[in-house]
Amino acid sequence: MRTENGERVRPLVILLHGAGLNRAMWQPQLESLGREHKVVAVDLPGHGQLRKDRFTLDAAMQRVEDTVVQENSGPVVLVGLSLGGYVAMAHAAKYNKSVAGLVLSGCCVQYFGIIGALARANVFALRCTPRVLFEGLQKKMLSSVAAPSEVEAIVQNGLSISGARDGMNAVIGKDFIAMFKSCAAPVLLLNGERDVLNRKHESTFAGARRDVKRSVVLGAGHLCSLERPDNFSEITGQFIKQLVDTSSLT
Repeated sequence: MRTENGERVRPLVILLHGAGLNRAMWQPQLESLGREHKVVAVDLPGHGQLRKDRFTLDAAMQRVEDTVVQENSGPVVLVGLSLGGYVAMAHAAKYNKSVAGLVLSGCCVQYFGIIGALARANVFALRCTPRVLFEGLQKKMLSSVAAPSEVEAIVQNGLSISGARDGMNAVIGKDFIAMFKSCAAPVLLLNGERDVLNRKHESTFAGARRDVKRSVVLGAGHLCSLERPDNFSEITGQFIKQLVDTSSLT
């Protein structure tokens, strides 16, 4: 896609992190995708540098929209992992015309029934978990999938038990498939090969629309953007390039 002056459209790519984490988790993608596109990673409310704020889905959507307005850019592609993916869907459903593409990873589960009950139990457990213990467990988990420098950057930017708790609580009982169906933008579902729960449910999302692309990050789990950053970035970059080449970006 090119402008009337013949210039190539450069979409604004906004990266949305998972619950309890922060924008620093996207450093590999900021570097790789940033070579071709304008890329911004944001802290959602209740996370990172915004830990003092309360996470709600509405506040998160507003944070994304504020970023869009602040960057004053053209077409927007949202890339969200886990909680960030749910925020991306909700935002695209509300601000339909401003979103030109979605890359959704680790967010194919609807939190109803037994799954919703288990999520509520996790929310309760987080209320009872000391912050120091949570941060230690998070750091250990991150160290098992990411490079030491990346783990340190995430830790330095601030882990958030309240963000994890409120983020999980915010998605329970929400019909994200309805939001997904109402989004007009092309979608790529990009899950880690070993992300069993999301792989199990991704066909339900894929079947909700005709224009959904699916891909897998081989050898990776839920945090596939950290575990296999090059593969994640390559697949995401190819999807964005297709949006540009097929004039999906306006």
